[in-house]
Amino acid sequence: MTGRRADPEHDAVCASSAVHRVVVAPPGTGKTHLAVRLAGELTATLPLPPVPDTTIGARVLLLTFSNQARSQLDREAARQLDPLARRRVLVSNYHSLFWGAVRAHRRALGLPPRLQIVSTRRRAAALAVAAPAAMEALKRRKVPLDGLAEHRYPAFQDGRTPPPEELDVLLKGIAVEHRAGRLVFDDLGALFWQLLEEFPALAEGYLARFPVVVADEHQDASALQDAVIRRLAAQTKVIRADPMQLIHGFRGVSGDGLWCRSVDDLTCRWPGRDHDTAAGTADSARSLSR
Repeated sequence: MTGRRADPEHDAVCASSAVHRVVVAPPGTGKTHLAVRLAGELTATLPLPPVPDTTIGARVLLLTFSNQARSQLDREAARQLDPLARRRVLVSNYHSLFWGAVRAHRRALGLPPRLQIVSTRRRAAALAVAAPAAMEALKRRKVPLDGLAEHRYPAFQDGRTPPPEELDVLLKGIAVEHRAGRLVFDDLGALFWQLLEEFPALAEGYLARFPVVVADEHQDASALQDAVIRRLAAQTKVIRADPMQLIHGFRGVSGDGLWCRSVDDLTCRWPGRDHDTAAGTADSARSLSR
């Protein structure tokens, strides 16, 4: 690798022997540099490709959220990693990862050949026709519409989930939209989860393709996005980079700033997440303070 800067705290994080690691990194601690460095160094742990020099084989999946953050990581990876390591690190964001899987397996999902991303307003208009009473109830309770498809799965239901009879009719309306090829962005996560749930061979393929995951800015993860990472974590080496943005803090691997520990000891209910309860936020703060 090239472009590495001397930083004993980064060295300590990279030297950790934990299989699953959490890095809490306040602003100014070099989160982007560290995420790319971790990804690059972890390419050495990947299985060798079946045909050396002709196939990439398994890769490190470096995940973030926005296109801007993805571009920043891409630039850092080009600066820091040698060509071989760069080939073995896939920088992506959640929507791109999910979108690629949904397009590749749209027939298995019952989707048409042509897919389009539509606005939430257009989805709301369609559901207002298909399920007018349920939509009126959603508006009264101020329930967000974007992630409604995820509520098909009990694991992602919470206090915002409509009553079963309302949810059923809304999900039927969403299914009609899906069969017409009209998706909103947050449908992509629900459809990706459907692939993992209904097609075990495909889920195993993702585990083999991405045996290492570096999840950047994880404090912004939705319940479903966190569940995807945890599902991979069950059988792979998973690194969580920056699971919680700290506005105040000091540097130091064992202090209040940059530090590393096993992910299995922590909840993933970071303050500021819409779906978190007050109790969950308090639990998270306590677990992080230990």
